Amino acid sequence: MANQATAETSSVFTLSSIRGHTKEKKDRALKAAKLSASLVSKIKTKIINNSSIFKISLKHNNKALALALTLEKENTRRLKNEKIFLQKEVEELHFYNVVLRQKLNCLNKTLREIEAFMNNNLLTAIEMCSFSEHIQNPLTLPSGQSGCVDHQSKTSYHSFRKSAMYISKLQ
Repeated sequence: MANQATAETSSVFTLSSIRGHTKEKKDRALKAAKLSASLVSKIKTKIINNSSIFKISLKHNNKALALALTLEKENTRRLKNEKIFLQKEVEELHFYNVVLRQKLNCLNKTLREIEAFMNNNLLTAIEMCSFSEHIQNPLTLPSGQSGCVDHQSKTSYHSFRKSAMYISKLQ
């Protein structure tokens, strides 16, 4: 019996030691799990904090980008308006240039007509002077006039002739 009692006590000790040992293992496992959970929660907190900082940083970046975009849109609008204004100014200047060219052509045409008219009339005047000179007779000169009038006519004839030659050379 004593053997039985010792067997029971040793089995109880063994059972209780096994239970205690398993309980310790469970406790260790629970402590490890709690520690893991604690570390996981700390990591999650850090991630959340980091992500919230990241989110705040993104918000600031988005605001800065939106402001830059607004400024660029305004700048683009201003440049487009300036481009349109300059295009209109160029068109006006082209039109003004065309008007000036037409006026210049008209003036050139008028000057050519005046030059042709003057050449024709000058030549006609020279021819009339030379014709009247040939027709004029020194015997028919009125009294008081002498051959010096004839000399004046010849001088003016020669000056007209030189003018006519000069004009014809210019053409």
